[in-house]
Amino acid sequence: MSIVGGKLVNHLNRDQVAAVVHTEGPLMVLAGAGTGKTRVITYRAAYMIEQGIPPEQILGLTFTNKAAREMKQRIYTLVPRGKAEGLFLGTFHAFCASVLRRDIVLLGYGRNFSIADEVDQTGLLKQAMAECNISKDVVSPSLCLSLIGIAKGEKKHPSEVNIYDPALKVVFPELYKRYQQMLKNQNMLDFDDLLLLTVHLFEEHPGKLEACQERYRYIMVDEYQDTNYLQFLLLSYLAGSRRNICVVGDDDQSIYGWRGAKIDNILNFPDHFKGAKSLKLEQNYRSTTNILDASNSLISCNKGRHGKSLWSECDEGDKIRVVKSESDFEEASYVGDAIYDIQYTTSACFRDFAVLYRSNYQSRMFEESFRNARIPYVIVGGKSFYDRKEVRDAVAYLRLIVNEKDDQSLLRILSAPPRGLGDKAIDTLRRLQSITFAPMLDLMSSGDYLEQVSSKGAESSRKLIGCIRRWREVLTTGVDLGVNVMNYLREVEYLDGLQRMYKDREESEKRRENVLELVNAAHYYARREGASATLAGFLENYSLADDSDKVDDVAGSEDSVMLMTVHAAKGLEFKNVFIVGVEEKIFPNERALDAGSAEEERRLFYVGMTRAQKLLTLTWAKKRMRHGQLSQQTMSRFLREIPKDLVEGTESSKAFKKASYEAMERAFQNFNTN
Repeated sequence: MSIVGGKLVNHLNRDQVAAVVHTEGPLMVLAGAGTGKTRVITYRAAYMIEQGIPPEQILGLTFTNKAAREMKQRIYTLVPRGKAEGLFLGTFHAFCASVLRRDIVLLGYGRNFSIADEVDQTGLLKQAMAECNISKDVVSPSLCLSLIGIAKGEKKHPSEVNIYDPALKVVFPELYKRYQQMLKNQNMLDFDDLLLLTVHLFEEHPGKLEACQERYRYIMVDEYQDTNYLQFLLLSYLAGSRRNICVVGDDDQSIYGWRGAKIDNILNFPDHFKGAKSLKLEQNYRSTTNILDASNSLISCNKGRHGKSLWSECDEGDKIRVVKSESDFEEASYVGDAIYDIQYTTSACFRDFAVLYRSNYQSRMFEESFRNARIPYVIVGGKSFYDRKEVRDAVAYLRLIVNEKDDQSLLRILSAPPRGLGDKAIDTLRRLQSITFAPMLDLMSSGDYLEQVSSKGAESSRKLIGCIRRWREVLTTGVDLGVNVMNYLREVEYLDGLQRMYKDREESEKRRENVLELVNAAHYYARREGASATLAGFLENYSLADDSDKVDDVAGSEDSVMLMTVHAAKGLEFKNVFIVGVEEKIFPNERALDAGSAEEERRLFYVGMTRAQKLLTLTWAKKRMRHGQLSQQTMSRFLREIPKDLVEGTESSKAFKKASYEAMERAFQNFNTN
């Protein structure tokens, strides 16, 4: 029972050890916030390898790239990297993409498929709406994409999706069908397709499922409470008759019902896998006792949950601060003052603070307050490196190398930079494509197209297509990937063309630096992957980048206060946490309440509370500007669900007086020191 020569009990508590050594048969580990679930998963993988289970038989699935990277790094500290070679530890989407790269031809797609992101999906849907003569006044593209995701996630026919708008209900099946056909015509999959087509592959070709079952004999799943119906189905198929599946999760942190997650998957796991063993991890290593007691009391108000109560050997700590303000302006000012006060008394850095809110729009008031107070801050969930226009343009050029049917990428780059192919040339291309259904890249070199555009446009078309096709031969392997990517972007006139797109020299140079950073990413990817590196693999990494990667982009080493939604804070922890706007119809959210999701809102608030290590402050305002009008607010029900003996209540105006006094004290001390 040892790992790297040491006893497991020296590294894990009793419940964690029980989860690690149970390797045969179904197992559910209910891991509360801060109870070391990542440690359990990594030790379990290392333990299985140490017990002689080949690493290539172990499949570890999680939801974010960040979690997968962290787990891999921890496993490599427990067993030599070479001994763990072959273990798959990644996201559901990455696993499904790897399965489909091998066998998607059986479903009528090419192995060089592209993965459509949100921008691609929106563009395709708008095109489908135009072709179906559906006005955007009748159908909201974002709502329609959400409904398509629900249909795929629940494996439903479009006609089976609950739609309350009669007009949308009539056109939705045809719109769904056209959208899906356009994806297939361009050899593209959206994120939901990665899961759905893998399930279809297993159902339609049982031999492929049997091959996966034979290879992956031991399955571990992180954040199981966030799985949807398709993911449950996928896991059920993979577990097969061996049923060596271990799921780790926390029903109290199930906060993604709005995007298809089914809390019933974890609540009913013992029914789905008869004879499953259940274990609870309740010892918390993150927060003070007062924070845990308050969190336990709040979440106990939910009925749909497995019983669980967090405890800690940490100190009792400060009471929960509940601060009432007269207005949202005063609330934001109070938070800024409180950050300075806590810094003064505890020597905390700005990065030790997080301000959490229910919805993104709430950040504005705090941004203004922090700028005035000269508090450095970073908004998590804003535009990431990967979302910048110049980076997306460069990626579109690369996607055309891998997938010549990718019309969305071609349309994106035709005028980036301008090359004599304006709206008229693009309209001609679209019209020919609607008649012939041929890939636009092929049409651009056809006589029909070249005869209908200007001589300059025809020459530009020939030059562009020739360049793309020449570089397709060079970039088929990952050899010198970074250098080749840069040379391709230069020859296709994108790198130098940025100066024509952005007349301001400083602006064009800044965007050029961002594109060169993408080149650096290709270089590092090739160095990391070695002989197995390909341009297709690099682009897949880019396409599967998730919100956790975006958090890494901004979190870095900056000494800044973090502003983010509670959803974005999942998986993070901070010494000092402010949850703001804790009012009825804000937190809990009004739309969520109307949809009957009060328990999920409570779980979300619980997630926010359990991000705090040392000090938790909950603020609310009596008056707030909402929808352009001054609104009278009431304290959230969640504040009433915290025992009074754990709370220290105050008003921000009183806190202002204290803050002002302490600010004078600091100024006086600094004056004497100097």
